[in-house]
Amino acid sequence: MHITQLELKNFRCFSDVTLSFEAPIILIEGVNGSGKTSILEALHYLCYLRSFRTYSPGELVSFEQDNFFLRVQFIAADRNKHRVQVGYSGNKRLVKLDEKSVSTYKELMNFYRVITVTEDDLMWIKGSPDGRRTFIDQALLLDNPDIGAQLKKARLIADQRNAVLKQDHFDPAVCDMFTEQLHEVSAEIQTKRIYLLQHLEERINVLVNQYVDDDLTVHLRYQKKQFYPELLARERRFRRSLFGAHLDDYHIDFQRKKSKSFASRGQQKLIVLLTKIAQLQLLASHEIRPVFLLDDFMTDFDEYRSSALIDALLSLQVQLIFTSPISIGPFEEKLLKLGSQQLKLTD
Repeated sequence: MHITQLELKNFRCFSDVTLSFEAPIILIEGVNGSGKTSILEALHYLCYLRSFRTYSPGELVSFEQDNFFLRVQFIAADRNKHRVQVGYSGNKRLVKLDEKSVSTYKELMNFYRVITVTEDDLMWIKGSPDGRRTFIDQALLLDNPDIGAQLKKARLIADQRNAVLKQDHFDPAVCDMFTEQLHEVSAEIQTKRIYLLQHLEERINVLVNQYVDDDLTVHLRYQKKQFYPELLARERRFRRSLFGAHLDDYHIDFQRKKSKSFASRGQQKLIVLLTKIAQLQLLASHEIRPVFLLDDFMTDFDEYRSSALIDALLSLQVQLIFTSPISIGPFEEKLLKLGSQQLKLTD
Protein backbone atom coordinates (compact mmCIF):
# COMPACT_ATOMS: atom_id res chain seq x y z
CA MET A 1 0.00 0.00 0.00
CA HIS A 2 1.25 3.50 -0.88
CA ILE A 3 -0.35 6.81 0.09
CA THR A 4 -0.19 9.38 -2.70
CA GLN A 5 -2.21 12.35 -1.45
CA LEU A 6 -3.88 13.73 1.67
CA GLU A 7 -6.44 16.53 1.85
CA LEU A 8 -7.31 18.29 5.13
CA LYS A 9 -10.00 20.92 5.65
CA ASN A 10 -10.73 22.53 9.03
CA PHE A 11 -8.69 19.79 10.71
CA ARG A 12 -6.63 20.91 13.71
CA CYS A 13 -4.41 23.80 12.53
CA PHE A 14 -5.11 23.23 8.82
CA SER A 15 -7.84 25.25 7.12
CA ASP A 16 -7.38 23.81 3.62
CA VAL A 17 -4.27 21.96 2.47
CA THR A 18 -3.40 19.16 0.05
CA LEU A 19 -0.18 17.17 0.47
CA SER A 20 1.37 14.88 -2.15
CA PHE A 21 3.43 11.87 -1.12
CA GLU A 22 5.68 10.88 -3.99
CA ALA A 23 8.26 8.57 -2.42
CA PRO A 24 8.53 5.40 -0.33
CA ILE A 25 10.09 7.47 2.49
CA ILE A 26 8.55 10.80 3.55
CA LEU A 27 10.17 13.17 6.04
CA ILE A 28 7.85 15.87 7.41
CA GLU A 29 9.81 18.63 9.11
CA GLY A 30 8.70 21.61 11.17
CA VAL A 31 8.87 23.26 14.55
CA ASN A 32 6.47 22.30 17.33
CA GLY A 33 2.98 23.57 16.55
CA SER A 34 3.42 23.53 12.77
CA GLY A 35 1.06 20.54 12.33
CA LYS A 36 3.42 17.59 11.84
CA THR A 37 1.61 15.34 14.31
CA SER A 38 -1.78 16.45 12.99
CA ILE A 39 -0.90 15.09 9.54
CA LEU A 40 -0.15 11.67 11.00
CA GLU A 41 -3.26 11.97 13.17
CA ALA A 42 -5.37 12.50 10.03
CA LEU A 43 -3.84 9.46 8.29
CA HIS A 44 -4.41 7.41 11.46
CA TYR A 45 -8.01 8.64 11.83
CA LEU A 46 -8.85 7.60 8.28
CA CYS A 47 -7.95 4.01 9.20
CA TYR A 48 -9.29 3.58 12.73
CA LEU A 49 -11.99 6.31 12.72
CA ARG A 50 -10.55 7.57 15.98
CA SER A 51 -7.63 9.78 16.93
CA PHE A 52 -4.61 8.68 18.94
CA ARG A 53 -4.86 11.96 20.91
CA THR A 54 -8.55 12.30 21.78
CA TYR A 55 -11.77 10.28 21.85
CA SER A 56 -13.86 13.30 20.79
CA PRO A 57 -13.97 14.06 17.03
CA GLY A 58 -15.22 17.54 17.90
CA GLU A 59 -11.75 18.33 19.28
CA LEU A 60 -10.25 17.72 15.83
CA VAL A 61 -12.18 20.63 14.28
CA SER A 62 -10.24 23.85 13.62
CA PHE A 63 -10.85 26.79 15.93
CA GLU A 64 -14.10 28.66 15.19
CA GLN A 65 -15.23 25.97 12.71
CA ASP A 66 -17.95 23.35 13.10
CA ASN A 67 -16.80 20.63 10.69
CA PHE A 68 -13.78 18.92 9.20
CA PHE A 69 -13.06 16.90 6.06
CA LEU A 70 -10.28 14.40 5.32
CA ARG A 71 -9.52 12.48 2.14
CA VAL A 72 -6.62 10.15 1.40
CA GLN A 73 -5.74 8.71 -1.98
CA PHE A 74 -3.63 5.57 -2.10
CA ILE A 75 -2.60 2.56 -4.15
CA ALA A 76 -3.79 -0.55 -2.33
CA ALA A 77 -2.52 -4.13 -2.33
CA ASP A 78 -4.77 -4.87 -5.30
CA ARG A 79 -2.65 -2.34 -7.31
CA ASN A 80 -5.70 -0.16 -7.86
CA LYS A 81 -6.15 3.45 -6.79
CA HIS A 82 -8.66 4.09 -4.01
CA ARG A 83 -9.91 6.96 -1.86
CA VAL A 84 -11.13 7.10 1.72
CA GLN A 85 -12.81 10.24 2.99
CA VAL A 86 -14.35 11.31 6.27
CA GLY A 87 -16.64 14.26 6.79
CA TYR A 88 -17.64 15.41 10.26
CA SER A 89 -20.36 18.00 10.91
CA GLY A 90 -23.08 18.49 13.50
CA ASN A 91 -21.75 15.63 15.64
CA LYS A 92 -22.28 13.27 12.71
CA ARG A 93 -19.65 11.45 10.66
CA LEU A 94 -19.89 10.25 7.07
CA VAL A 95 -17.25 7.80 5.82
CA LYS A 96 -16.82 6.84 2.18
CA LEU A 97 -14.60 4.41 0.31
CA ASP A 98 -14.44 5.24 -3.40
CA GLU A 99 -17.56 7.41 -3.00
CA LYS A 100 -19.56 4.59 -1.38
CA SER A 101 -20.67 5.01 2.24
CA VAL A 102 -19.15 2.59 4.74
CA SER A 103 -19.93 2.02 8.40
CA THR A 104 -17.47 -0.60 9.70
CA TYR A 105 -13.74 -1.06 10.26
CA LYS A 106 -13.77 -4.12 8.04
CA GLU A 107 -14.82 -2.25 4.93
CA LEU A 108 -11.93 0.20 5.37
CA MET A 109 -9.22 -2.13 6.61
CA ASN A 110 -9.55 -4.49 3.69
CA PHE A 111 -8.04 -1.61 1.68
CA TYR A 112 -6.44 1.04 3.90
CA ARG A 113 -4.16 0.18 6.83
CA VAL A 114 -1.65 2.20 8.83
CA ILE A 115 0.46 1.51 11.91
CA THR A 116 1.32 4.55 14.02
CA VAL A 117 4.03 5.19 16.61
CA THR A 118 3.80 8.31 18.80
CA GLU A 119 4.99 9.42 22.22
CA ASP A 120 1.56 8.41 23.55
CA ASP A 121 2.43 4.78 22.80
CA LEU A 122 4.69 4.82 25.86
CA MET A 123 1.44 4.59 27.83
CA TRP A 124 1.12 1.09 26.37
CA ILE A 125 3.91 0.25 28.81
CA LYS A 126 3.41 2.81 31.58
CA GLY A 127 -0.37 3.20 31.54
CA SER A 128 -3.51 1.23 32.32
CA PRO A 129 -4.55 -2.18 30.94
CA ASP A 130 -7.03 -0.41 28.66
CA GLY A 131 -4.20 0.97 26.50
CA ARG A 132 -2.57 -2.44 26.18
CA ARG A 133 -5.87 -4.06 25.20
CA THR A 134 -6.41 -1.33 22.61
CA PHE A 135 -3.01 -2.03 21.06
CA ILE A 136 -3.44 -5.80 20.82
CA ASP A 137 -7.01 -5.54 19.54
CA GLN A 138 -6.03 -3.01 16.85
CA ALA A 139 -3.20 -5.36 15.85
CA LEU A 140 -5.70 -8.19 15.52
CA LEU A 141 -8.05 -5.99 13.48
CA LEU A 142 -5.31 -5.06 11.01
CA ASP A 143 -4.58 -8.73 10.40
CA ASN A 144 -8.22 -9.87 10.32
CA PRO A 145 -11.00 -7.25 10.52
CA ASP A 146 -13.51 -10.02 11.33
CA ILE A 147 -12.25 -9.99 14.95
CA GLY A 148 -14.15 -6.72 15.34
CA ALA A 149 -17.44 -8.60 15.49
CA GLN A 150 -16.15 -10.78 18.36
CA LEU A 151 -14.89 -7.77 20.30
CA LYS A 152 -18.23 -6.03 19.86
CA LYS A 153 -20.08 -9.17 20.95
CA ALA A 154 -17.97 -9.45 24.11
CA ARG A 155 -18.71 -5.83 25.05
CA LEU A 156 -22.44 -6.33 24.44
CA ILE A 157 -22.62 -9.49 26.58
CA ALA A 158 -20.63 -7.80 29.36
CA ASP A 159 -23.07 -4.87 29.30
CA GLN A 160 -26.05 -7.24 29.43
CA ARG A 161 -24.53 -9.17 32.33
CA ASN A 162 -23.78 -5.90 34.15
CA ALA A 163 -27.43 -4.91 33.76
CA VAL A 164 -28.48 -8.18 35.42
CA LEU A 165 -26.01 -7.66 38.28
CA LYS A 166 -27.47 -4.18 38.91
CA GLN A 167 -31.05 -5.43 39.19
CA ASP A 168 -32.65 -5.31 42.63
CA HIS A 169 -34.46 -8.57 41.85
CA PHE A 170 -31.42 -10.60 40.83
CA ASP A 171 -32.12 -13.58 38.53
CA PRO A 172 -29.37 -16.25 38.96
CA ALA A 173 -30.48 -18.23 35.88
CA VAL A 174 -30.20 -15.22 33.55
CA CYS A 175 -26.85 -14.31 35.10
CA ASP A 176 -25.57 -17.87 34.57
CA MET A 177 -26.60 -17.67 30.91
CA PHE A 178 -24.64 -14.45 30.36
CA THR A 179 -21.73 -15.83 32.41
CA GLU A 180 -21.43 -18.78 30.03
CA GLN A 181 -21.73 -16.56 26.95
CA LEU A 182 -19.11 -14.11 28.23
CA HIS A 183 -16.77 -16.97 29.10
CA GLU A 184 -17.10 -18.48 25.60
CA VAL A 185 -16.54 -15.30 23.61
CA SER A 186 -13.73 -14.23 25.96
CA ALA A 187 -11.98 -17.58 25.46
CA GLU A 188 -12.03 -17.04 21.68
CA ILE A 189 -10.57 -13.53 21.98
CA GLN A 190 -8.00 -14.61 24.57
CA THR A 191 -6.75 -17.39 22.32
CA LYS A 192 -6.19 -14.93 19.46
CA ARG A 193 -4.51 -12.36 21.71
CA ILE A 194 -2.17 -14.92 23.29
CA TYR A 195 -1.25 -16.36 19.88
CA LEU A 196 -0.40 -12.88 18.57
CA LEU A 197 1.61 -11.93 21.67
CA GLN A 198 3.64 -15.14 21.41
CA HIS A 199 4.53 -14.41 17.78
CA LEU A 200 5.30 -10.77 18.53
CA GLU A 201 7.62 -11.80 21.35
CA GLU A 202 9.50 -14.20 19.08
CA ARG A 203 10.01 -11.56 16.40
CA ILE A 204 10.91 -8.80 18.87
CA ASN A 205 13.77 -10.89 20.26
CA VAL A 206 14.99 -11.77 16.77
CA LEU A 207 15.00 -8.04 15.97
CA VAL A 208 16.95 -7.37 19.18
CA ASN A 209 19.62 -9.86 18.10
CA GLN A 210 19.76 -8.51 14.53
CA TYR A 211 19.68 -4.78 15.10
CA VAL A 212 20.14 -3.85 18.75
CA ASP A 213 21.92 -5.94 21.38
CA ASP A 214 21.90 -9.70 21.84
CA ASP A 215 22.03 -9.31 25.63
CA LEU A 216 18.52 -7.83 25.78
CA THR A 217 15.31 -9.83 26.11
CA VAL A 218 11.60 -8.91 25.96
CA HIS A 219 8.75 -11.11 27.18
CA LEU A 220 4.98 -10.59 26.83
CA ARG A 221 2.89 -12.41 29.47
CA TYR A 222 -0.91 -12.54 29.15
CA GLN A 223 -3.05 -12.30 32.30
CA LYS A 224 -6.67 -13.47 32.18
CA LYS A 225 -9.48 -12.23 34.39
CA GLN A 226 -11.26 -15.56 34.90
CA PHE A 227 -14.58 -16.45 36.49
CA TYR A 228 -14.84 -18.63 39.59
CA PRO A 229 -17.99 -19.28 41.68
CA GLU A 230 -16.87 -17.17 44.65
CA LEU A 231 -16.44 -14.16 42.35
CA LEU A 232 -20.19 -13.71 41.94
CA ALA A 233 -20.64 -12.31 45.47
CA ARG A 234 -18.05 -9.58 44.74
CA GLU A 235 -19.66 -8.84 41.39
CA ARG A 236 -23.03 -8.32 43.04
CA ARG A 237 -21.46 -5.90 45.50
CA PHE A 238 -19.73 -3.94 42.74
CA ARG A 239 -22.74 -4.41 40.41
CA ARG A 240 -20.56 -5.22 37.40
CA SER A 241 -18.69 -8.12 35.79
CA LEU A 242 -15.19 -8.70 37.12
CA PHE A 243 -14.02 -11.21 34.51
CA GLY A 244 -13.77 -11.41 30.74
CA ALA A 245 -11.55 -10.40 27.83
CA HIS A 246 -12.63 -6.77 28.24
CA LEU A 247 -10.72 -6.70 31.57
CA ASP A 248 -7.63 -8.78 30.71
CA ASP A 249 -4.09 -7.42 30.74
CA TYR A 250 -0.58 -8.52 29.79
CA HIS A 251 2.84 -7.75 31.23
CA ILE A 252 5.77 -6.47 29.19
CA ASP A 253 9.00 -7.68 30.76
CA PHE A 254 12.43 -6.31 29.88
CA GLN A 255 15.41 -8.31 31.14
CA ARG A 256 12.96 -10.42 33.17
CA LYS A 257 11.69 -7.35 35.03
CA LYS A 258 8.56 -5.27 34.51
CA SER A 259 9.42 -2.65 31.90
CA LYS A 260 6.86 -0.30 33.47
CA SER A 261 9.04 0.02 36.58
CA PHE A 262 12.57 -0.95 35.59
CA ALA A 263 13.10 0.08 31.94
CA SER A 264 14.41 3.56 31.17
CA ARG A 265 12.50 5.91 28.88
CA GLY A 266 14.83 5.04 26.00
CA GLN A 267 14.38 1.32 26.65
CA GLN A 268 10.61 1.73 26.79
CA LYS A 269 10.66 3.55 23.45
CA LEU A 270 12.83 0.78 22.04
CA ILE A 271 10.32 -1.87 23.18
CA VAL A 272 7.42 0.06 21.59
CA LEU A 273 9.23 0.54 18.27
CA LEU A 274 10.45 -3.06 18.07
CA THR A 275 6.92 -4.29 18.84
CA LYS A 276 5.47 -2.21 16.01
CA ILE A 277 8.20 -3.46 13.63
CA ALA A 278 7.44 -7.04 14.69
CA GLN A 279 3.75 -6.35 14.01
CA LEU A 280 4.60 -5.13 10.51
CA GLN A 281 6.66 -8.26 9.89
CA LEU A 282 3.76 -10.51 10.91
CA LEU A 283 1.38 -8.62 8.63
CA ALA A 284 3.87 -8.83 5.74
CA SER A 285 3.98 -12.61 6.20
CA HIS A 286 0.24 -12.51 5.40
CA GLU A 287 0.83 -10.25 2.37
CA ILE A 288 -0.46 -7.19 4.26
CA ARG A 289 1.78 -4.10 4.09
CA PRO A 290 0.39 -1.08 5.96
CA VAL A 291 1.95 2.36 5.80
CA PHE A 292 4.15 3.04 8.84
CA LEU A 293 3.78 6.42 10.59
CA LEU A 294 6.47 7.51 13.07
CA ASP A 295 5.97 10.77 14.97
CA ASP A 296 9.22 12.28 16.26
CA PHE A 297 10.16 9.08 18.05
CA MET A 298 13.94 8.79 17.53
CA THR A 299 15.22 11.51 19.87
CA ASP A 300 16.17 9.12 22.72
CA PHE A 301 18.28 6.87 20.50
CA ASP A 302 21.97 7.44 19.80
CA GLU A 303 23.27 7.62 16.24
CA TYR A 304 24.24 3.94 16.11
CA ARG A 305 20.91 2.65 17.41
CA SER A 306 18.92 5.11 15.30
CA SER A 307 20.73 3.93 12.16
CA ALA A 308 20.14 0.28 13.05
CA LEU A 309 16.42 0.87 13.63
CA ILE A 310 16.09 2.65 10.28
CA ASP A 311 17.70 -0.40 8.65
CA ALA A 312 15.11 -2.59 10.39
CA LEU A 313 12.29 -0.39 9.08
CA LEU A 314 13.70 -0.36 5.54
CA SER A 315 13.76 -4.17 5.53
CA LEU A 316 9.95 -4.14 5.81
CA GLN A 317 9.52 -2.69 2.31
CA VAL A 318 6.57 -0.51 3.30
CA GLN A 319 5.98 3.21 2.87
CA LEU A 320 7.50 5.10 5.81
CA ILE A 321 6.27 8.54 6.89
CA PHE A 322 8.35 10.25 9.58
CA THR A 323 8.06 13.58 11.37
CA SER A 324 10.99 15.51 12.81
CA PRO A 325 11.30 18.89 14.58
CA ILE A 326 14.76 19.54 13.10
CA SER A 327 16.11 19.54 9.56
CA ILE A 328 19.61 18.23 10.25
CA GLY A 329 20.64 15.40 12.53
CA PRO A 330 21.97 11.82 12.16
CA PHE A 331 18.45 10.45 11.71
CA GLU A 332 17.44 13.09 9.16
CA GLU A 333 20.76 12.88 7.30
CA LYS A 334 20.40 9.14 6.80
CA LEU A 335 16.85 9.53 5.47
CA LEU A 336 18.00 12.22 3.03
CA LYS A 337 20.80 9.97 1.78
CA LEU A 338 18.17 7.30 1.16
CA GLY A 339 16.26 9.69 -1.12
CA SER A 340 13.38 10.57 1.18
CA GLN A 341 10.88 13.25 0.13
CA GLN A 342 10.99 16.30 2.38
CA LEU A 343 7.85 18.19 3.35
CA LYS A 344 8.65 21.35 5.33
CA LEU A 345 5.93 22.96 7.42
CA THR A 346 5.94 26.48 8.80
CA ASP A 347 4.07 28.05 11.71
